[in-house]
Amino acid sequence: MDNNKSICEESNNGFCFKILVLGCAAVGKTCCIRKYCYNQFTHGYQFTTGHDVTHKVIYIKDKDQQQITCRLMLVDIAGQERSSIITRPLYNNAQGCIIVCDLDSTDMEITKDIMLWKNQIDEKVVFPGTVDKLPCILWANKIDIAGENFSEAMQKNLESKFDKIFRTSAKTGEGLSESMEHLTNLIFQKYTQINPQLSKHNIIKPEDSKITKKSWCCW
Repeated sequence: MDNNKSICEESNNGFCFKILVLGCAAVGKTCCIRKYCYNQFTHGYQFTTGHDVTHKVIYIKDKDQQQITCRLMLVDIAGQERSSIITRPLYNNAQGCIIVCDLDSTDMEITKDIMLWKNQIDEKVVFPGTVDKLPCILWANKIDIAGENFSEAMQKNLESKFDKIFRTSAKTGEGLSESMEHLTNLIFQKYTQINPQLSKHNIIKPEDSKITKKSWCCW
């Protein structure tokens, strides 16, 4: 297999998308991932050292309504590492990005933190095989406790910076599944644009194959 390919094509299993999850410490990145992947929520701050990787299999449909099996590889980056993360090998061949903010802050604090992460990604990370920016969404988190803090003015200011903004809650799960399906579709559409030879044999249904850990390759 070509090591330069951004998405692994395994004819019996589907595709793997590598997605970066970024944001300052304590905004709820890890809690959102755990809620989305395992439907679990833990109160209190969960400190991430370095990075954690979590996998989730979902199914989307292509333009012909054929079902696509996708394994999402969510790379949760510690919020303290903003100064050095871009040079790290774990960013290689990423195809998508989620930036997480905490709505329990002021507009100025939220916008400043978001743009520090977004600017670094836009400047130094591109979709593999292109010079294009990564598909990127924003999780405006803690909507269950601070929903009104996300003002219309702030949302309007940030809309042009992201493919889409989602109000999320790691506690209730609001917005998580919808946002991940949206981002996965963006990545798949991007891939098919630069790989028009994508063939039907890469498309499988859940009942066609038992997915095992050894079947996938994301790096």
